[in-house]
Amino acid sequence: MIQAFGMQSRVIVSSFNYTQLTQTKTLDATIPVQLFATITNAMIDQISAIGGEWVGSGGTITPSLLNYAHTKNVLFNAWTINSNSQMIELINMGIDGITTNYPQTLYLLSDTTAPSDVIINSATPSGATDIILNWQPATDPESGITNYLVYRNINPNPIDLYATVGDTTDFIDHTSVENRTYYYRIKAVNGATLKV
Repeated sequence: MIQAFGMQSRVIVSSFNYTQLTQTKTLDATIPVQLFATITNAMIDQISAIGGEWVGSGGTITPSLLNYAHTKNVLFNAWTINSNSQMIELINMGIDGITTNYPQTLYLLSDTTAPSDVIINSATPSGATDIILNWQPATDPESGITNYLVYRNINPNPIDLYATVGDTTDFIDHTSVENRTYYYRIKAVNGATLKV
């Protein structure tokens, strides 16, 4: 059926049964295959020996196991990874694929583009001690803007985080202090937690 529909380059035949994968490669060596198991170096050797492309593991994946697969030109898929922290750890380790019940989370974590710069429109005094900040919305076409970080200090180029606000473009700073100059900087945070 894969051959009949010309799908050899668009599918991966995955199985827990090594014999079935060997049969697939015997029928058509161009169809990628993936062995599911708690992967060991010996299993990577088996897949490599039949010209297989992938292994998939639900067990512990170490950098040395992943590197061994790569030395054999075998790609490594981790399953079923549903937490941000596990995804980040595996991405940083160099994993080739992640199977998850939460693809949107993985998509957001894979976003490497930072949001656009935040441009402050105004910082207007209101009453004796309030400052009303207004800025242009930042953009991030991949994962959107989730919130803004407001930095404030009495010195230029503030580095002290003062407040975190949602997806808004206004903030009122209730300074409770009269006759003092404050400097502000605002950073946008996207769904991948990258900020500018």
